[in-house]
Amino acid sequence: AAHSDKASGLPAEACHFELTEDDLRPISHNEPAREDIESHLEQGYFEIVVLVEGVEPTTAATLQARHSYAIRGSHGGDIEWDRAFVECVRCKRGGTEGSFKGSAHRRDRGLVVDIGCFHTTAPVDDGIDLRVAPVFAHKNYGGS
Repeated sequence: AAHSDKASGLPAEACHFELTEDDLRPISHNEPAREDIESHLEQGYFEIVVLVEGVEPTTAATLQARHSYAIRGSHGGDIEWDRAFVECVRCKRGGTEGSFKGSAHRRDRGLVVDIGCFHTTAPVDDGIDLRVAPVFAHKNYGGS
């Protein structure tokens, strides 16, 4: 728009103008660096409260779960840096079972959740860039 305004012969005070990097800096969003977040967390105690609510489809009952995660400094509490949750959900595999309206009912449909490793974490490979993505692991349930 700035170039076409000048080409159209508009007076300078009526033309659009391109913003410089100094003009853009205060209005642009920059993701905080990990060091900035760690420095902020070192300043005190923080708590993240998570509420999950849903409706059970069979009874239409409303269910609610809540949990809080404590953060005490950048390396304390329930926060774990450079870790990821291990895979605990897999596709069901298997053969067929019985019949359902004349056709074999397949048992290999659906998902299997391994509750034993649900809260387990493992170190992140160096090749994966999680940027600022800490894992919140509940220590009482096997978070490493």
